[in-house]
Amino acid sequence: MHRLLMLLAALALATGLIYGCGDDDSESSDEAAVEETTTETTDETTETTEADGEALSEEEYATAAQDIFLTLGTEAQALGDVGAGSIEEAADVLSEIESTLNTAVDEFDAITPPEELTDLHDGLVDGLRTFAGTVTDAVDAAESGDEQALADAVAAVQQGALDFQESATALQQEVGTP
Repeated sequence: MHRLLMLLAALALATGLIYGCGDDDSESSDEAAVEETTTETTDETTETTEADGEALSEEEYATAAQDIFLTLGTEAQALGDVGAGSIEEAADVLSEIESTLNTAVDEFDAITPPEELTDLHDGLVDGLRTFAGTVTDAVDAAESGDEQALADAVAAVQQGALDFQESATALQQEVGTP
């Protein structure tokens, strides 16, 4: 189960470090505030982009992307605090990670990026979707109880996390942080 800890670290690295989640001194109260604000902002952004179908400005897009990454990073950090135990516990943690990633995919799918960021946005969503797929494979391996299959799947998840991080970093470099 040491590999599960490596998986959680890779997930936290791929998400939390992309846009940052604040300082560690006031982490618990900040996380709750970020999660509440992020949910409200993301919901508003989703409603706006779905209702009018117009592309967001670069600043609006950067804010929406940051909100999604903050939520993803906060949730990844919370999951990273979970210790590795049995393979059943690994399956539960991986299922939570899978759900978190799929939510992020849905949120990014709901955003209409500015035309000049479409390729980077699409690359990010594809990378995130692929990353989520590797986690789905890890969930299946954990649920099967096959430790070797789980070890192999975790290695694929780690690579998926790195690939996703590259896409996210490219997007961040283009739009910066609002």
